[in-house]
Amino acid sequence: SKACASAARGAQQFNGQQPKVNTFDFLLDYSISEIVCHKHLMQNKFKLARQDLRRVNRRMPELVYTGSIHTIASGREILPPQTYNRAVFGPRFQSLNQTYEVFNRLTPMGDGINHWTNALYASMPTPAAVIIVSDGENNRGSDPLLAAQAALAANPGLTFHIISLAASPAGQAVLDSIAALRPRSSVSVMAETLLDPDQVLDKFVLDVFCTTAH
Repeated sequence: SKACASAARGAQQFNGQQPKVNTFDFLLDYSISEIVCHKHLMQNKFKLARQDLRRVNRRMPELVYTGSIHTIASGREILPPQTYNRAVFGPRFQSLNQTYEVFNRLTPMGDGINHWTNALYASMPTPAAVIIVSDGENNRGSDPLLAAQAALAANPGLTFHIISLAASPAGQAVLDSIAALRPRSSVSVMAETLLDPDQVLDKFVLDVFCTTAH
């Protein structure tokens, strides 16, 4: 709605709006495949992901929900669960960088989902959202689709959303299969579409986080 779109542009009060989720987590792929140049977009995938997350944060309504930031490959907790505050999340997204050891850093996407399911997702208050930011590559460990299915079995009130950096049909297929687990509620976008125009960004943010109060 227009009211919600206006709210997402930075106002502190959101008349007629309420959160769509109680909790959410941004799950960022931090593997070696993310630091290479996207072969179609000709830009670094990791930097594109960071830019997207900063833009999403600037548009997110500051409603009463709990959020966090974690990574897949390195299993890092960037920001523990806490009441969402745009001013807190923004610097954490900005702090994400590539200054880590890349030797033998493969992409255990399924293992990453399994890890955070056990550590966090299984007990997240619902409705809950996990926003996966990844290229869908998986070259080590468990199957990502099976891991996502296990997460939903452990917490039926959970939904996976996708910001795709896929540069191959195989990677996109993995991400599509995860989104298809909740076809009516899962939101999936290509990362580059969140850069311009703003209407696409606003729609993603509102579809994931905001709903009209009745």
